[in-house]
Amino acid sequence: MRGILAGALLALLGVAVAPPAAAAPELDQQSREEGLWYFDRLHLDEIHERGITGEGVTIAVIDDGVNTAVPELADANIEVKGRWCIDYDSGEAEPAESTDLDLAQHGTSVVSMISGNGTTGDGGLGTRGVAPDAKIWFYAASPFAEDYAVSCAAEQPEASTTDLRIREPASMLEVTGSEPGFIGEMVWEAEAMAALDAIRNGADIISISSSTDSSPSWEAVVAEAVREGVVIVAATPNPEGAADALSDAPARFNGVVAVNSVDRDAEIISADGRSSDGSFNLAVVAPGVDILTSNSPSEWAPVISRGNSLATPMVASIVALGLQDQPEASAHQILQAMIRTTGSRGFGEPEWSDRRFGYGIVNPKAMLEVDATELPDENPLFVSEPDDPRCADIVTGESPAAVSECTAWANTPVPEDVWPEEGTDGEVAAAEGETERAETGDPSEGGTSADGPIVEEETSSVTMWIAVGGGVLLLVVIVTGIVVAKNARNARNS
Repeated sequence: MRGILAGALLALLGVAVAPPAAAAPELDQQSREEGLWYFDRLHLDEIHERGITGEGVTIAVIDDGVNTAVPELADANIEVKGRWCIDYDSGEAEPAESTDLDLAQHGTSVVSMISGNGTTGDGGLGTRGVAPDAKIWFYAASPFAEDYAVSCAAEQPEASTTDLRIREPASMLEVTGSEPGFIGEMVWEAEAMAALDAIRNGADIISISSSTDSSPSWEAVVAEAVREGVVIVAATPNPEGAADALSDAPARFNGVVAVNSVDRDAEIISADGRSSDGSFNLAVVAPGVDILTSNSPSEWAPVISRGNSLATPMVASIVALGLQDQPEASAHQILQAMIRTTGSRGFGEPEWSDRRFGYGIVNPKAMLEVDATELPDENPLFVSEPDDPRCADIVTGESPAAVSECTAWANTPVPEDVWPEEGTDGEVAAAEGETERAETGDPSEGGTSADGPIVEEETSSVTMWIAVGGGVLLLVVIVTGIVVAKNARNARNS
């Protein structure tokens, strides 16, 4: 049912996905040097020479698969956490670690942007990682499919023993009026399930370079990430893809670091004269055009590539650099420093530009010069007030009366998802599996709480999710589900 719903939604909305863009695999030395322009522009040699390489920081990468045998990843600190979805037909999971390009091309390029050692198999220049000494937890989720089909269902690998029960978001309860319960298995996105495992096992940062279907599972997971201080960095769709309000998760959610990309001239990534739309909650932009990557869709060889998928792990890596350099600072404080030092303006109050540039182009050198411990310890990207510029009406520029009326982009999760009320009539119990590092306290004072409106009897999240869409959407699902064998899936970003 979840697969039919996802496919019908995307088919109805006409989501189009372009194949990855890459140059011919045979590159001369000059082309490879030019493909490393991001390293010079971000002053990464200077930063690495200071010993700031991401050591001691854990980045969870969620993608299609990874080939740890490519030369660029030799000696990289990577732990593969398995495949988090099983094939609908066979009931089996594809391997998470593979030399098969169809299973691991995209994820390998993404990981190389974090951990690449700069050398390819032919001894020439290869991808150089932004945080080469960071610990990588790699989660394989939905394999890439040429027809963008829904080919697998979310399922926790046997090797993982994490309790992944999580409370349903307020948006569901408001629609149905039901008693609070847990997310039902039929509405889980594989990527959201993997992200929750990463959060509950202590990852500092989560990097996801693909778009998936929106669902209550993503709302709930993002809420927990904000509460626990874990930063989720996510790609927005490329200009080749058609973004919409139902398939650009998790970038669209409140508190997520949504990423767009630029070329060496600071121009937004474009295709056929059309620039990437970004998103109404865009956080920052980073280099993502004419980048040297570890492989093409057709061969394990260095190529020049482009895409928001490449900018996303760069941003995640920059957060890692900040966490290593300032171990007393939280990830949210590093984000505060990041959006206050974009471009060449120096340190100042955050200034949100528009949906394509957000708060501006990342500047890790300037970010590292700021004492992040002096900044507010709260996620600066989580909208909790209606006068936030990202809430303004796209036509009139007027601010709504309440955050719930923000229509320009997703207004979920909401504060009550992040900081649920405690002690409702004595019937509220904390969900088993909440992370041990959660602290209780008054949200208005920066504290957090793992307690919330949880009951032991699970309610039907599938019914709730369908209710949100309304009768019209349900009718579309029923009609199209009959004729869709394998339905349109997520828009890949590189």
